[in-house]
Amino acid sequence: MIALRLFGRVFVVLALAVLAFGLYLWLAGYDVTKLGGQLWFEMHGGSLNMLQSIVQRYINPGLWDVVFVDLLLLPAWESLLGAVIVFLVLGGLMLWIAERLSHRRMFK
Repeated sequence: MIALRLFGRVFVVLALAVLAFGLYLWLAGYDVTKLGGQLWFEMHGGSLNMLQSIVQRYINPGLWDVVFVDLLLLPAWESLLGAVIVFLVLGGLMLWIAERLSHRRMFK
């Protein structure tokens, strides 16, 4: 139960961090309508290349082509907003489940 609360809070903080990064990009004058991969490569191409090599070498080579390339071909704002929504939903679900479990224990 403590782990669920911790992971739930971590996901909520991740969502807020991604949201803050997206706002920073927009307010700093970056073109957030560009493809996410193109914007990432312009900002820091080395980290994008490192992510590709890690995914293809250590996780699954097909995962890069099926999942990551599709995400990188979305506009940057869409990718960031999707990440915020996914992290908020995961964090909220974990916190809700932890709360339900603690309520159930308290009233038994």
